[in-house]
Parts: sequence; C-alpha cells; structure tokens
Amino acid sequence: MVERERKNDRIKAYARNDLAFGFYCSKTAEFIKQFPDGNECHDINDALEEYNVVKIITTPGIKTFDPENLSRWIKNIKKSYFSYFQRICDDNIIVEEYSRVNCLYFEDFWDMFELGCLYDRISIDSIGQILALENGHALFYVLQHKKIVKKYDAFLREYMLAHPKSAEILIKQYVEKKDFFKPTFFIPATLKINEYAQLLQKYIESENAEWNYLDALAKAKSTREFPVSDRLKYSCKKRMEEMEKTIFKNDSGISSSVTVEITPVATIRFVDWSDSLNLKVNYDFNWLDKFTDFPTILNNFIHIFEYMSYMGRLIFVKQKDDETGLLSLMGIHGKNEYRMGILQRQSLAIALVSLQAYYDFLKKRNINLIDAFVWFFEKYLPAEFHVNGFAFNVSVNGKSYLELIKLMFVELDGILRKYCLYVADGFINQELFELSSSPVSIGQIPSILEKKYLYVKSKGLENVLFWLFSDQSSLTSIVRGSDDGQKFIRDKNLYFLIKNHSIYYKEFFQSRREIIDILRDKGIIYVAEDGKISLNKMKCIVLNQLYRYKVINAYYLRKDVQARGYLGELIQNGDVKYKNTLFSEPEADFLNYILNKSQYSDGMDLRNRYIHGSYPQDVNEQFRDYMIVLLVVISVILKINEEFCLKYPEENSTEWC
Repeated sequence: MVERERKNDRIKAYARNDLAFGFYCSKTAEFIKQFPDGNECHDINDALEEYNVVKIITTPGIKTFDPENLSRWIKNIKKSYFSYFQRICDDNIIVEEYSRVNCLYFEDFWDMFELGCLYDRISIDSIGQILALENGHALFYVLQHKKIVKKYDAFLREYMLAHPKSAEILIKQYVEKKDFFKPTFFIPATLKINEYAQLLQKYIESENAEWNYLDALAKAKSTREFPVSDRLKYSCKKRMEEMEKTIFKNDSGISSSVTVEITPVATIRFVDWSDSLNLKVNYDFNWLDKFTDFPTILNNFIHIFEYMSYMGRLIFVKQKDDETGLLSLMGIHGKNEYRMGILQRQSLAIALVSLQAYYDFLKKRNINLIDAFVWFFEKYLPAEFHVNGFAFNVSVNGKSYLELIKLMFVELDGILRKYCLYVADGFINQELFELSSSPVSIGQIPSILEKKYLYVKSKGLENVLFWLFSDQSSLTSIVRGSDDGQKFIRDKNLYFLIKNHSIYYKEFFQSRREIIDILRDKGIIYVAEDGKISLNKMKCIVLNQLYRYKVINAYYLRKDVQARGYLGELIQNGDVKYKNTLFSEPEADFLNYILNKSQYSDGMDLRNRYIHGSYPQDVNEQFRDYMIVLLVVISVILKINEEFCLKYPEENSTEWC
C-alpha cells in the first residue's frame, strides 16, 4: 500500500467565514494566473485540488476574480479534474487512488465520487476494502452522500451492524445538536429502527466506546425516529461508571470545591477568588445572627446571598459567557440538552452551599426556612398588597426530607396555578381553582406587569450584538503601522478594543469599515473628526445586557430617561419585542431543567421523580434534592415579590424588595 500524501500546502476551500478562506483565496488567484485552463492532473490530489479551486472561485460574494473570464476558467478546470476521475475504476481505486488521498481531501474525494457517478462502476468489494482501511474512517464521509448510500445500502447496513463504532454516526445524526458546520448523515434505509438498539448496545459494551457519545446517548430524548429506552440509558450509565473507575483509579483529574462559612467578618459577604477552583465564601455571623425575622431572612437571599442581580435576574441561570469559548465546542452536544456551563455551575454551587449553611444556621436557632415561606404567602402578601388566597401548607415537624419534597412540589404547583388566576382576574377564585387540575407551563405563567421583558427580535440587532460583544467577531483586532514595524492590537471583542485602546477608523480594513459605519449611524459608537472611535456608553450598557443575559426587565430602567428613550427607539424600529411572563425565558429554562424533562433531555426531572415515586433511596441524595427544591421555592417567592413591588412600589412598607 502506498503512503498517503501529507503535503499541507494544497489549496483547500474552507467556509467563507473561516479565517483561512482569505489565505486560500489568494493562493487560488495565483493558481488561476499560472493555470487558467487547468493544470494537468498527475495524481488524485492534483484533481482534488482543482476541485477546491472551483469551489473557491464560485463562492458567492467573491470579487477577486475577473468575471469576464470566470466561466471559461470554471469550464476548463472542471474538464481537467473530471477527466481524471473518469479513469478511476476497480483496478486502481484502492492502491493508486484512495490510499494516496491527502488528509485535507477525504470529504472532497467522496464529493467527486458522487458527482462523477463512480458508484456506477465501483464494486461493493472495492468499497469494503476502502472501509477496511484506517478503522473504517471513510464511513464518516460515505454516509454524508445520499446517492452513494442508496447504491451500497444493503452492504453499508451489514457493515454498520458488524462494526459497533458506527453507532457514533447514529448518535451524531439523531442526538447531537445541529449547527451550520455539522454534517447531515444518510443512514441506510435497510437499517431498521429496531436494529438501532442492537447496534447501540454493542457500542456501549465495546472497548472503543467514548465517554462523550455515551453521555449524549444517556441524556438523549427518545423519539419516534430514534427511540432510546430506559434500559439502554441504564446500560450507558453503568458503562460510564466503569470508565470513571478506570480514568480516576489513581485519583487523577482536577477537583473543585465551594466552601461557605458564617463567621464574624468585616463585610457582610466576602468571596475569596484567589483560587478559582476552590472558592471560599464568608458571611458575617453578627448580621445574620442579629436579624432573624422572616422579612430579613427572605431579604438576605437578594442582598446577602445574591440570588438576584440588580436587574432582577436569578443569578444561577445560563448566560452568554457559558455558550462561547473552547469548552462550549468540546464533546457531543445533544439537540435537547440544557448543558450547564462552568460559570453557571459555579453560581449554582455557591447558591446551594450558601443555602445549606444558612439553613443549618437558622435551624440551630429553632427557625425553619419553610416557616418563612408560609409567612410570605399567608401573612405578607395579604398585609402588604391585599392579595388573599395563597397558602403554603407545609409543616416541617416530624417529616423526612422525602415527605417535605413531595409536599413542597404539591404546594408549589398550587401557588403557580393560583398566580395565573390572580393575573387573569385580579383575585384568586378558590372555586375555580378547585375545579381545575391542569398543570401550568413554567414559561407561560403570566405577569401582572405590562411590557415587562424585552428580547431581541430583529436579525439586524443580533448582528450588532455579535459585532460588539462576541469574541468570534472579525472586529476584535487591528494592525497598526509604525516606525518600528507593524503592531498587532487585539482585545476580547470590539467593545473592549475601543474601550481599552485608542482606535481609529482608518485602521480597519475596508470591509470592516462598513460595519463601523452601521454602528456609527445607529449612534452606538462615535467617530471624531480625526477618526478616533469612542463608545456611546449608555447604549452599550443596554445592548450588553441583551447580549449577555438575552433579556432586559424594562421596569428597572424606567427611571433612567436616556435608557428608556433608547429602549423606545429599539421597540419602534422593531429590534426588540415584549413578553409579559413571571419568569424570563432563561429563568424558565433553568426551572424546567430542574423540575422536568418536557424541554430538556438531560433535565434533573425532580418534580416528576418525587411525585411519581422514582426518587433515590439514599438519604444523602434526598437531602441534596431537598436543598434544590428549597432554592426553587425561594426563586418563585423572589419573582412573585418582585412583581408586586414593581407593580405597587408605594404599598410596600416591609421594604425587602
């Protein structure tokens, strides 16, 4: 067998937005200049390189090439590489052709295999020999071509069933979250759905099973086209446990922790960030010990434990920072996964450990946190806002964590249904409440506030947010000429590039200036007479809120005349839209992840597990879940209280909003 070509200076057609596209576009221009009628193809890689040349010069929006000669170039170069592919047959495809294909061109080879209709003259035996090379690596590309799969359908079915590694392609096709860069696979029609489970089980039991694929399969949502049984998920779970023991048998790996202490400290809350993997949080003992009334206890979750931001957002929901960066691209992402990021996990861990510490702190003083919940619904709301009818019938005495979790879920369901009735009628109709047992969707619970949450609506605003704040934007750097040569200036994004450096209009390439012009025309940035660029701070603050958190509660900006005016401008232009719900979309997503699996396949499903009896038997696990349920109830209380405080600010005398 001849050695595969390793040259890395071949022309390759990458996506238009790939940073390498410009480089290969220049190389293509040099190729065209040297070989306007195509080059003589001496081997398979010459032909595939010409195929890539044509892909580049036919890319929409490219103005590098002379339009008068473009058609002639394309015709002549295509003739050259198609002529080469016509010579490929059973006698030479293995030794002389496929085994020589450059690693850059695997996908291109199968593109040309299909375009040149090689499947009409290449036998099943030859395809089998190709798949036998390099552990079946070619299957990944073969299954991306519909006509090839159709021609060799029965053989490909047999091959997949005999090779468990093929299951990874099933997982990529049916489980993995799709985006622009992810390929579509054509599964052989003769491979029946009931055979998927057989292949997947073989994969789970195989030595070559990979953690990422097992994890995605264990969290997958069972569908009609790709059924995943509980038994199969159980097999994944046990196989992953075996792999964990092997991986960490020598205690290798990176550990992290959150430690919370309630001790006398100079500030009410202090977080030691010196070791990002082992955070230490201190809360002032004197403050927490002095104020143990129910209003202050609940107030502490806003101002001391910081469950809510100054803009009224629950702090442990997903943010944009968790969706960008290298880690977000790693692994197999299920299309229905919630997939917590590192920052969100850290925020949630701090919130839960702080809650446990405070719960124990209060318990030592014969105060149970659940009694504060009862006070909120049955005393506070009637006294402060004249809202009657809510009840939280949970008594702690003598009950296990299991019993308390079940009771709280029942009461929480009633609270949310009653809130819907209150928003609709202005009061709680108990008789109507008792007639209905329909569950409510977390994301559809209405708000008593009008024009509450603002979300991005237009593609134009999406582009603006990307240009300003994304680290994937093409506006994160400039090259500045000086007497000492060229200086490369780069920052996290365009916002910080302008904020942290003196940047001038002329320093951007012409194509980038068009974007700068758009931002200037929208009043988001300023361009001075000398070309220096500066930021409209107010607009950038508003836009950054939309980018990072995906939502703005307009009520928190009602006293800021400039910001309110800018929101009005965005609304008038159709750039944003209002939604009036109790929870913002990121908050509802988080709560759905905790409570059920209706939206996310990897959801914790706590409500359904405890209501329907599939809860863990381990008391320590039940206590962990108990803490999470307490956090959910606190979140609901804070959001309901926020609504009433924003709706009737003059009526709140307790002052813990």
